[in-house]
Amino acid sequence: MASLAIGLMGLTTLISGALPISGFWIFVVCCFFLGASGTFMNAPVMAYVQESIAPEMMGKVFSLLDDCHDSCYADRSACCRSGC
Repeated sequence: MASLAIGLMGLTTLISGALPISGFWIFVVCCFFLGASGTFMNAPVMAYVQESIAPEMMGKVFSLLDDCHDSCYADRSACCRSGC
């Protein structure tokens, strides 16, 4: 299921990038499928982490995953000002 979700994410991203300016509503539909496919990728990853990581390390691993996720969307100028 995760590989199908990754393929769908890639396809919707490719279509979104190739659209002309007049293709706004197609872009909206692509964004919907991009967001929905993220759920199908995230659930197996979280299940795998919960099964394979020792309970005493789980908080650290989830914190690391959250930091990696947040860094994808962080404002780079704010990150540079804080020194991270």
